[in-house]
Amino acid sequence: MRTRKIITEESKHVENKQNICDKLLITLRETRDFKNLIYLKYEKKKNIELVHAIFQDKRTVLVNVTCDSEATLIRDVVNILIQY
Repeated sequence: MRTRKIITEESKHVENKQNICDKLLITLRETRDFKNLIYLKYEKKKNIELVHAIFQDKRTVLVNVTCDSEATLIRDVVNILIQY
């Protein structure tokens, strides 16, 4: 008997935001300033949502995206990253 994975709205939400981060990473890496960006990782812990921007030099920038819509997540990540 196969077990079925129960997919909740919450898990769809997390997967969708990680998918947006994956696509945003591809776009950002096409720019001169972010060639060394290697990963954007979305994380939700309790009521806090973060995106970890990880660079080749091991530097990590955290972006608080709590309560952000998908479009606002993109804006917030880009706005924070261009400050570094």
